[in-house]
Amino acid sequence: MTLPVNNAVPGAVRQLRHSLRAGGLAGAVAAYFTPEEDFAGLSFTCLGSNPRDAVTASDLLAVSLLDIAWRPEAVRQLLDTSAAKVSGLLCAIRSDIDLWEASDEDLAAVDPLWDALLHMPGVGTATASKLLARKRPRLCPVSDKVVIGAVGVPGWTWEALRAFLQDPAARAEIEALRPPSAAVVSVLRILDVAIWIRHSHSRAASRIRRDSGIPRARARAARNTRRGAPADLLAISAECFRPRSGYLADVSEIHVLLMIPAGPRVRQPEMQRRRGGCVLRAEAGWCIVASLDEHPVRTIRTLF
Repeated sequence: MTLPVNNAVPGAVRQLRHSLRAGGLAGAVAAYFTPEEDFAGLSFTCLGSNPRDAVTASDLLAVSLLDIAWRPEAVRQLLDTSAAKVSGLLCAIRSDIDLWEASDEDLAAVDPLWDALLHMPGVGTATASKLLARKRPRLCPVSDKVVIGAVGVPGWTWEALRAFLQDPAARAEIEALRPPSAAVVSVLRILDVAIWIRHSHSRAASRIRRDSGIPRARARAARNTRRGAPADLLAISAECFRPRSGYLADVSEIHVLLMIPAGPRVRQPEMQRRRGGCVLRAEAGWCIVASLDEHPVRTIRTLF
């Protein structure tokens, strides 16, 4: 199986690489992995037990350090009622290969577990990708809203990161950011931390940028002047339907059911998936309700 080509990926790779050449970034990454600082640091990788083919309570705690809140039912499924299924799906995913060396078949092996995770209560793109990054740190990158926005080709995030790291010079630049204290973490983890520092809107990322003298990278979202919403909002919603794969359905296949300004009463989990649709809180203050078919999506009632 070969993934189709997205012509926007090479440009996205060049822009991402440029954004990670900021002065002071190596010092900021070192600060992130300093135990005295209030960041996840090495704990995400090294906390507790991390068996190859089973999800443990330590895994869930490690993922929670990356701003993830687990719903009780999802915890019970991962550690009890669906544990055997999850372990079986994990067994099919290679742990001895890096993303830049992975074939399309290697990545396709992730899809069954990805889909199973997204069907668990409260588990969205960020949660699923962070759990996979804990279990397969060399192969599976984090693909939360910060990474998706920084890469800039929603729906092709993994493919773009793979293309980025296939360049030995780019990998060398990421390795140059690695502090001695982070010798045990994967290249993907260093890359994720660097992207978070450069692109996150969070107070913690703003503080570490300020302390290291790093400007925040400019937002890449274009505007749709006719409607006032971000021009790439549909693409971002498409990422929610199949965010892991580089071969999702065309954005034209997504039916927009409702687009409204997101007010203060809109809750902020990554997304809510119900009945084939999703509701996503966008950075620009818009909330989109979309579906892969034209049937009504009732998720909106869970957010207001």
